[in-house]
Amino acid sequence: MLTVKLILWMSSAITVASLFTCPEMTNCACGEVNDWWLNEWTNIKVVNCSYRSLTKIPDFNLLKDKTFHRLLLNNNNITGINRDDFKNISIREVVLRKNPMKKIARDAFQEIRHVLEILDLDSDRITIDEGLRFLHGLYKLKVLDLGYNRLKNEYEEFPSEVFANSNLSSLTTLTLQALQMTKIDDGAFSGIENLEQLDLSYNFISDFPSELRKLKNLKGLKLYSNELTSIKNNTFAGLTKLKKLLLGVNEITAESIELGAFNDLTDSIEEINLYQNPLMKVPSEVLQNLKNLKKLSLVKTNLESIENGSFVADYKLEELHLDDNPKLSFEDEGMLNGAEDSLQVLFIRRLNLEKLPLKVLRRLENLYYLDAADNVIKKIDKHFFNGLKLSHIKLMWNQVRHVDHRAFKNMGKGIILDLHGNDIRDISFILHVEECTFQEIYMTKNKIPCDCTVEKVLNSGLVSWQVIGECFIETEGKKQWYSFDDSNVKDHFGKVCNKTRRYASCFQSTSDSGPQYLISIIYYCIYVSFLVLL
Repeated sequence: MLTVKLILWMSSAITVASLFTCPEMTNCACGEVNDWWLNEWTNIKVVNCSYRSLTKIPDFNLLKDKTFHRLLLNNNNITGINRDDFKNISIREVVLRKNPMKKIARDAFQEIRHVLEILDLDSDRITIDEGLRFLHGLYKLKVLDLGYNRLKNEYEEFPSEVFANSNLSSLTTLTLQALQMTKIDDGAFSGIENLEQLDLSYNFISDFPSELRKLKNLKGLKLYSNELTSIKNNTFAGLTKLKKLLLGVNEITAESIELGAFNDLTDSIEEINLYQNPLMKVPSEVLQNLKNLKKLSLVKTNLESIENGSFVADYKLEELHLDDNPKLSFEDEGMLNGAEDSLQVLFIRRLNLEKLPLKVLRRLENLYYLDAADNVIKKIDKHFFNGLKLSHIKLMWNQVRHVDHRAFKNMGKGIILDLHGNDIRDISFILHVEECTFQEIYMTKNKIPCDCTVEKVLNSGLVSWQVIGECFIETEGKKQWYSFDDSNVKDHFGKVCNKTRRYASCFQSTSDSGPQYLISIIYYCIYVSFLVLL
């Protein structure tokens, strides 16, 4: 039954790639792709006119009988938009970023106001405080990107009443990145009080704008890369629906976060990102009452130790990022107390680790995803994962040369292992683990010869899904690199190795026409559908 369903799905994926085609249009290509769109994965019809050196909007009369989702006009030389440019077409998303706009007529989007939901005007040289009259009447608009444009006023203040009386009642997502603003005037968000996502990153804001407290429906706020030095008591007063708060790349210290800073977020906030702030320590006291906090980033925060009990709190932390704290000590095995039964995902990249801090990690009962990339690990010995039960292991860009198969003996089955960018020359460890131990293995950017060990690994069926990697064939002292699935490698194996017959039951070969093979075809078909846009 599963196979039948997959065949039907595969057939539909193949059809998707050919359903939506353009008539004879010189500068545009049409296609249908599966993409993340308005908070869900869905099939969308796309007209792609990007990177065509266009100086004006093309004539879309040939598309007047077609409906489509996304129109890509980005990275051209378009200087103006008039009302008739979008006449007689039905389009829900328009991407105009990176065009040298000089004039957008006040009625430029009126012909599509009843359908337009996403408008991207990033990097279009628009002067915000000269008015955004072209937004008037776009009552279905949900997402608006005005990032990397400009303000002309002397103090770089985002002006009031910009959106007032524009009938943007459906707008939920607004991007105001990199406008060089220092302040936000009172009334700046009048008319768009229903905002749920706001991006103010890459500006020069030094004090939390009080105007933000009027956005009672706000769920996500990005203040990444500003000039904040503190978070005062009741900063987020009234923002009782805020779930995600990004405060990375500011100058906030643990001491400058006042005890009541996150009042009103106790029942809502799920993620806080404090990346690249000089915290020096975990601000545990101000976090401890956040009942629903699940994800915390303390990347590059000058941590040298984590005090035992820092995560003993009302919340149950599920994901923790500790990357880029090279002096961080793991000597205290209780440093993650409070998260022992909740932490599932841990990032410990770029910490100069020579081995995993097992005394700390073994206390995390539900840890399944560990990323220890970019450390200085040189070998995976038989004790490397002792006591851990991981299903996703990331060890990219270390210095691993030797892998002992016994390291995976008690780990369970279905492991996804990424060893990209190490110094591995031999993958025979895969042949000595129990079948189906690995679901996927990534071995790219290593120093593996295309020998019969590789042939045996690839044909044995020991790995449930796939082994992705590359190896070299040396001829007359010169090394030529190939991916494992390259036809040249297969020809080479045919000449120097006795073909290994599959002896494990994890992998369904192409001759079996099993589900894994069909899934491969489906992924291929989706990939082909993307190519239609090129």
